[in-house]
Amino acid sequence: MSEKIHQVNEHHLDISIDTNCHNEMKIIEKSINRMLSLIRNLLTENKQQNDHILEITKAAYEAELKSMELQINPHFLFNTIDSINWTAIRENCIDVSEQLNRLSYILRYTVYNMNQVVSVRDEIDWLIQYLELQKIRFHNSFSYFVSAPENVLEFNIHKLLPDIPKLSHRQSGRSANIMQNLCP
Repeated sequence: MSEKIHQVNEHHLDISIDTNCHNEMKIIEKSINRMLSLIRNLLTENKQQNDHILEITKAAYEAELKSMELQINPHFLFNTIDSINWTAIRENCIDVSEQLNRLSYILRYTVYNMNQVVSVRDEIDWLIQYLELQKIRFHNSFSYFVSAPENVLEFNIHKLLPDIPKLSHRQSGRSANIMQNLCP
């Protein structure tokens, strides 16, 4: 028995001690075997937990990299839009500057804080910026009306980025009216 106990170490826990005694030695033998079994189980559980932690850490790291990557691309885009905007202002192209500012607002609102809670007023502002940009695109060939009761404007909702009607403008000389009523 003492020889087997000396063999036990951190890399050699699969030992089982068997004696043919039925006295105090048998009690010690059973206790040692239970402890070795418990240690093996704890080591297995510890390894599984470490593996799980490594997987979570790796996934978090990859998500952080992806998040940074997604932020770099919009950052480049916003800087480019801003540069073009200042060129338009310098060249006294106010209409172009207004369009770029609307586009920048729409993109920022859409890209940043995707799952954010916002007020109904913020959603309406986004919708109006979008519709104004489309009006310019379609040479003011449509009008719109957006309304919501005053008491709902400060309600918080999850950012909806509403499904805007597709504004296809294939009909020559005809104007379209869009009505968006946010509350019946």
